[in-house]
This record gives sequence, structure tokens and C-alpha cells, in this order.
Amino acid sequence: MLSGSGRAVVCAVGNHTRWYKEHPVEDLEDDNNLTLLQTKLDNMAKYIGKWSYIAGFVTFFFMVTFLFSKILFTDAALLEDSTLQKLLRSFTTAMAIIIVSVPEGLPLAVSIAMAFSVDYMKKDNLLVKKMSSVETLGHIRDICTGKTATLTQNDQHVRKFYTGERQFDFGDKKLNDVNEELKNIIVDSIIYNTDARVEMSEDGYFEPVGNGTEVALLRFLQENELPVHTLLTQRQRTAEHECSIPFSPIRKCMTTVYRPYHGCDYVLVVMKGAPEVILPKCNQYFDSQGQSQYLGPEMRDVILNKEIIEEYASGFGYRTFAYSYKKINSDYWEKLQHEYNNFVDENDRFIVEEEMIFVAGFGIQDDLRPGVKDSVAKLKLSKVNVRMISGDNL
Repeated sequence: MLSGSGRAVVCAVGNHTRWYKEHPVEDLEDDNNLTLLQTKLDNMAKYIGKWSYIAGFVTFFFMVTFLFSKILFTDAALLEDSTLQKLLRSFTTAMAIIIVSVPEGLPLAVSIAMAFSVDYMKKDNLLVKKMSSVETLGHIRDICTGKTATLTQNDQHVRKFYTGERQFDFGDKKLNDVNEELKNIIVDSIIYNTDARVEMSEDGYFEPVGNGTEVALLRFLQENELPVHTLLTQRQRTAEHECSIPFSPIRKCMTTVYRPYHGCDYVLVVMKGAPEVILPKCNQYFDSQGQSQYLGPEMRDVILNKEIIEEYASGFGYRTFAYSYKKINSDYWEKLQHEYNNFVDENDRFIVEEEMIFVAGFGIQDDLRPGVKDSVAKLKLSKVNVRMISGDNL
């Protein structure tokens, strides 16, 4: 599969999979490679060992020199038992210096310290599977982290939206303030272009489940007292799916084509994604009365940069999202299918994304997890750079 979406059936996990049988964990692990801390301890042991040999040799040399000098300048005899004993004592002293200088207990002390650290981290809900991971943490200079569901709670909500030449701060039933015809278009755009679903919760309420952004938009409809479950069921039962162009990080948009019901004389094309991708494909927009108007370069720039980018992304740090749509007459749709190989290839379907009508732009908020701000501040104080890697588009 190169693109699109689908469903998978999990037949086996863990050591029951074919991959595990062909590549056991024992074969993948390399116990011969030393960790960074082990390498440093090994180098330090060699360094101490080298100087301990030098210290032992120098000690033995000076003790023997002193002994023979004492014999030469005194009446002591060279060939006596005491001389041999003194030589043996000098040798023993040199060997003791060498043996004592080697830190044999250092690796054990380090291992015990790391074991206590792992136990302390477990109390903070941090499970460390390998002791070497603790060693690696001591050498971190940069931390790369995702945003959604890592730094944030992945509990997204629509806070602001722009449609019909007006800004709306989302509150109770704000969608009811929109022109009725335009409101129906917004609802259809969200319902006909979503892979999210609605399931019954333990409390007996219908809750959206799926992609975080799509869930936020379905919640937006629910909070405006719209029967989302009924609308999705109706789409599934009566609407006919003609084709779709799946979302990709490169395109930053997704398009679906539905015939609202069997025998309908038009198909509905709905496109959603990053505003700077959606708006250039639009040549019309809806005014406050729900009437389509020509969308020129100046108005397009106002909607994109002033109403969405500055207001939502720059002003509040919201995730920005936009919808566009259009209706295609059935006769013209059949003509396009004939000209573009019945839209079998994904590249042939891009023609449906031309001359769209801008519907609405949304500002979606995803709150930070508790403690994230303090954690980032502590890392910064520790001279550790935190780099956020996110597919979100501002």
C-alpha cells in the first residue's frame, strides 16, 4: 500500500510472529558492544592502571636505591637476611600501590547507583527496560519529541471559526448564528469528509472516535446540538462513494467525492486540509448571506493571512484547518470519468480539486499535558535542547 487508508487484522503479536521466529531477539542483541559509560570506565581504568605501574616502579626504584646507598655508606653488610627482607618489603610495597590503585569496586558502585536511579524513575511512571538507557540519559544534549498526544493531551476542540465573512468565537450554539444554507454546507462538508466514527460510551453518550482533528470537528457539531450519529449513519446507508484522494503529509489535504443519494443529479466534492493548500484551489467563497462570490487574490490573502494565520496560528497558537466544496453535475461528472480513465489512478483524480468554493476555516486547540511546561523549563536549565517534531501546520 502506497497511500490511502484501510483496515488490518492482527493475527499474531510478540514471539508468535513470523518476524520473531526468523529473527529472535537473542540474535539481534550484541552483548559485545560496550555502552558509553562502560567505555569511559574502561579507559579510566587503563589510565589509572598505567600510572599505578609507573608509581609502583618509581617507589620500588627509590626504596632499593635508598637501601643500597645505606649499605654503601654504613657498616651494614650487603649479604644479610635483613637485606633480602628489605628488598622483599620494597617489592611488596610497590605491588600494593599497583593493586590498590586499580578501582575494582567502581563498576559495582556505578551499577548500584543506576539500579537505585531506575527504581526512583519507576515511581515517576518511567519504565526503564535496559540499564544502559540510564547511562545514555546522562549524555543527552537534544531531545526530539512529538507534539500531539505527547506534549499535548490529544483532546482537541474548536475554539474559533471563520465563515461567511465573519469570525466566530466558539460558544454555545454559535453555528446557529450562521446563515442556514451556509450552516448546512458546513455540516455536509464535515460529515462527508471524515473517517472518524461515533461510538456509544460507557455513560450512554455518543462520542466521536478516530483522528484527533476529525474528532474535534464532530464534537463541534455535537456541541451545536446536531445529530452527528444520525448524519453519519445516513451517509453510510444512502450516500454513494464515488472516489477519494487520501491525506498525505506532502499534499496536506484530503478530498472525497460522494453522491448524496442514489439517483441524485450531482456529486458533492469536499476538500479539507491546510488553509494555504485549500484556498489557492478556490475561486469562490460564501458571503454572510450564504451566496457564492468571486474569490480574488486580495480577498484570498485577507482570508488566509489575516483571518486565519494571524488570528488563529500567530495569535493563539491554534491548529488551523479549512474546508472547501463544490457540486458537479452528473453529466459533467460522467464526462470527467470517461476522460480520466474512470479515476482508477490517484493522479487522475486531482482534476476534481479545481475551482472549489471556500467554506470555512477553523482554529483548533489542543491543551498541553500537566507538567510539560515545567519539564521543558528544567531541561532548558540543564542545557538540554527540546526540539518539537510535528506534522501540524500553522
